[in-house]
Amino acid sequence: MVEMGHPFISSRQPVGDADSSVGGMKHSLKYQVIITWSERDAAFVAKAPELPGCMAHGATYEEALRNTDDAMIFWLDTVREDGITIPEPRQYAAAG
Repeated sequence: MVEMGHPFISSRQPVGDADSSVGGMKHSLKYQVIITWSERDAAFVAKAPELPGCMAHGATYEEALRNTDDAMIFWLDTVREDGITIPEPRQYAAAG
């Protein structure tokens, strides 16, 4: 895999929003998303390293990012249903 640019934090709808409600309050959760090109899969592969096993792919960078949003929502819903603690997003310094 060849990494495309720097790790990316989505600026679209909050990544992993999933109507996360902890303690009765709705929270927007933003997680790091790393997108790489996979020659083997002939697709962009996006991973959310803070959410183990949460990944998606797409024919384009943007499609992979959109699909990752859906995967993160599904991941967060599943973890919540199973009664597992949802990890807090790490704070990353802005690139620039």
